[in-house]
Order: sequence, then C-alpha cells, then structure tokens
Amino acid sequence: MAIIGTNPSGFCIVAKEILSSFAPDDKQNTDTESMNMVVACGPFTAAENLYYEPLQELMEYCIRTKPDSLLLIGPFVDAEHPQIKQGMTEVGYDDLFHDSILAKLADFHDRQGVKIILM
Repeated sequence: MAIIGTNPSGFCIVAKEILSSFAPDDKQNTDTESMNMVVACGPFTAAENLYYEPLQELMEYCIRTKPDSLLLIGPFVDAEHPQIKQGMTEVGYDDLFHDSILAKLADFHDRQGVKIILM
C-alpha cells in the first residue's frame, strides 16, 4: 500500500491517491484478496490532558469498521505535551507508554483480533 500526496506544511500528508497494490515493474497484483488497514499518527492525546481519548475513539472506530490491521505512528508520549513539559505527571515516559498505550492496545488486540503495528 502506498499514498501519493503532498506535505505542504511539514505537519501532515494530504493524500491525493491511495494505491492498494503496486509493483516496481508496473505489473498489477493478481491477488483477489483485499486488506483493510487503518493508519493513524500521534500524538494520541488532547492538549488538555493525558487520558488518550483520541486513541480510544480510534479503537472504537476500528471496532465498527473491523480493519485487518492498525498502523499507529508516534509520537505516543509527546515530550511537548503541556502536562509533560511542565512536569505535571506522576509517572515516567515508560510507565505512561506501557499503561496508557500498550495495555490498551494489547486488550484491544485480544478482543478484536486486529493486527497492530507501532512505528
């Protein structure tokens, strides 16, 4: 899978076309089986808190749409988040990542069977 698009602001990619299959020699993929993938980029928190509500909403979206896989691209724990920057958290980065991200994703995977890829 590939995306053709632009990154005008340096902040996000504006997709113009999604290619579901491609080959370097321009031969079309003859597989008839399709794959559904959800791709999302972090941070997965709101600016006001570290409750990871956007991540929860993304998982609820995946429950409704039932993708084969979920690709999550960080940052997962954003060093620039106001609460982290001001030292307002009681746990370290590793604990925050494990408790707020990995534990939720492991539970989601166990219940839904969606393959999860972290990048």
